[in-house]
Amino acid sequence: MKTEVIKVKNIHCGGCKRNIETAILQIDGVQSVSADIETHQVTIAYNGNEEILQEFRETLEEWGFPEDK
Repeated sequence: MKTEVIKVKNIHCGGCKRNIETAILQIDGVQSVSADIETHQVTIAYNGNEEILQEFRETLEEWGFPEDK
């Protein structure tokens, strides 16, 4: 299992956290996801190759949580 941490914008409340976690869990290969309101970080544990990382970022952006670079 691999882990990826992505810093994102627009996490403000429990609803944001729930939306992020729901969206990411729908991606094949994701084992767990945790969004942190205070640090604005999304931690994703997944099985698979590095190609899935782009899908994480695209899904977050589609749901209104773009990466904070």
